[in-house]
Amino acid sequence: MEDDVYIGHFNLIWRLKKIELKSGSRISALNWITGAQHGTFRLGSNSSISVLHFFEASGNIAIGANSIIAGRSSQFFTHGITPENLNDISSIIIEDWCYIGSASRFVPGAYISNHTFVGMGAVVTKRFSERYVLIGGVPATIIKKLPRNAAYFERLYLPQSHQPPEYNGKP
Repeated sequence: MEDDVYIGHFNLIWRLKKIELKSGSRISALNWITGAQHGTFRLGSNSSISVLHFFEASGNIAIGANSIIAGRSSQFFTHGITPENLNDISSIIIEDWCYIGSASRFVPGAYISNHTFVGMGAVVTKRFSERYVLIGGVPATIIKKLPRNAAYFERLYLPQSHQPPEYNGKP
């Protein structure tokens, strides 16, 4: 855990091999993060997780810098069963400057590139390597391109309410 990290009340964080919380990151209340005793969880600098989300990280979950897991009730599963594989374990990667809307779902192996917005209720079932896009739907598809100069992306870092006044977004 680096400096200026905040972890709210009533979070359950257990059975992880490793958890890494980078500077300025925030986990609000009532989240569940588990790793079946061999998974890892990483939350990048200045990123935040709001309330009531579930992360099953036995296959590892990495969330990049300046990203938001917004709203509530999103679910991230790195372990599942397919018709061909009774023990499907694959990491979930969310790159930098991403925004994940409420009630989104991520399956094993899901990936979203930098500067991606995920619409509320989306089910992310594959890799999205294109940047500056909005994805959404069931299953998620690219809905539209986002402007590179959008206000969300123009900031130097994502400020959090717990960061001290002198905080500049750097470790």
